[in-house]
Amino acid sequence: MSDLQSEQDRSYRLPRIVPPRREGEPPKNANGKLICIVDTRCDHLTFERKCEWSKHMDKHDRPYKCSYPQCSKLQGFTYSGGLLRHEREVHKKHGGPRESLMCPYKDCKRSTGAGFTRKENLNEHLRRVHRRAEDEHPSKSDDPSVLDQDDPAEAQGEDESDLLLGKRKRDATMNEAATTSYGVSEDELRDEVKRLRRENEEQKRQNAEKDAKIEYLEATIRHFAGQPR
Repeated sequence: MSDLQSEQDRSYRLPRIVPPRREGEPPKNANGKLICIVDTRCDHLTFERKCEWSKHMDKHDRPYKCSYPQCSKLQGFTYSGGLLRHEREVHKKHGGPRESLMCPYKDCKRSTGAGFTRKENLNEHLRRVHRRAEDEHPSKSDDPSVLDQDDPAEAQGEDESDLLLGKRKRDATMNEAATTSYGVSEDELRDEVKRLRRENEEQKRQNAEKDAKIEYLEATIRHFAGQPR
């Protein structure tokens, strides 16, 4: 670790990561449900518990900020794990990044140097760069020296990962470094999917309650309509 990096670590200690506190009570609708008033696109959302509302608000506020001056313009993170990973991979804190993963293609510039900090980024690189090259030059795939893979099971697993990653829509102009350090993380995407599923289930539950209430009221009306005056 360089003297400059050591000095930075002494000057910018990792703050205690705690959930952000918001002043006042969350807004509620006429039914007493917690709601979001930040964005009109969230008008249809309601929340039963304050913790669910707070987690949603983190998507708007992105409260977990990097304290390093060079990251002052960087958008914050929606959860503490994203900030910790950023500090580990970009600022070499918390033990620094994990061992770099190198591209197995020996003639590739990414086979040496910084490499990749995440396996999914390496797989995406293989899919975008080398699979395209293999499609254009099929003979390369027959050369056993192209890939340095000792474990057939591991190779098969990586192939399956490539197929899964191939189904994901990625911005073709975003390079791997930007995805690793500043892009939306896979964990954040998973959290967003879970949140949307919860909201969908909540919406279904509310609709079912409304249907049941309407049916009850209609039955009550029919009951009283059938009674003699």
